[in-house]
Amino acid sequence: MSEESWGEVKSPWFKFTEEGDNIIGTLISVREMPSRQEGHEGEMVPIYEMKCDSGEYHELDDEKKVIKTAIKIAEGEIYNVGGHWMLDKQMRNIKLGSKIKIEHAGTKKAQKSGNHPMKIRKVYTNGVMDTEFLEELENSKNDDF
Repeated sequence: MSEESWGEVKSPWFKFTEEGDNIIGTLISVREMPSRQEGHEGEMVPIYEMKCDSGEYHELDDEKKVIKTAIKIAEGEIYNVGGHWMLDKQMRNIKLGSKIKIEHAGTKKAQKSGNHPMKIRKVYTNGVMDTEFLEELENSKNDDF
């Protein structure tokens, strides 16, 4: 195989762009990384990693306008969802292996004049656990010893 055929593997990030954007799947890990958000650089924020069942979201173009064609999330894809104070409070009640849906449920007017509206993020669960993932997780723990 030649060097030219190798391509970089990027970790996709779910984006809360348009109301209704959502991601559905299994929570497979929670980790932390330094924030790159303006005004919060360096603060540690949780990152929720999901093995997806489905979902869709919108990107912005170079002029920060919403691209109308949604990006479809395929079954089995792994996505990251960046933490946010609104999301983090809800995610404290979610266990690894839980099937969840995270959705951009709307916006709320900014409290400070000149700020962007706040994006409302909601977490939903139907109480279903991904038994296949939980078995893989248990087997990987047993392999470590």
